[in-house]
Amino acid sequence: MGFVAYLRGFVPWIVAGVVSGFVDWRWGALGGVVSGVLLLLQDLRRGVDLDALILEASTIVYFVVIGAVSVADPDSALKDHSDVLSFAWLAATAWGSMAIRRPFTLGIAKRQTPRVLGHAAVPPGQQPHHQRLG
Repeated sequence: MGFVAYLRGFVPWIVAGVVSGFVDWRWGALGGVVSGVLLLLQDLRRGVDLDALILEASTIVYFVVIGAVSVADPDSALKDHSDVLSFAWLAATAWGSMAIRRPFTLGIAKRQTPRVLGHAAVPPGQQPHHQRLG
């Protein structure tokens, strides 16, 4: 996965930031949702497993929530704190995925690993007993 593919994951955030800066945070949230959904659908059509798309799905949910708040209350205090809230959301996504023993990075690692290796990456504690070391 090259730099362009890595940068692709930031597209909804970039779109939302640019549109919010030039137009309004409501339109920025809509831009984040639309670009996120389009990229997610493209990945699904290419056969990317859902476990490799946790971060993308979480991004869409974030923009749906922010969009709903921005439409319901355009002058909400969240308007001035959506940058910090986005970091908190991403942290919650990371910690939440680890709490359910399905770290979002595992899906990304599988996506980057050649299929000939059989996607052997398994989180610690989830290997069959005979494969555990020590």
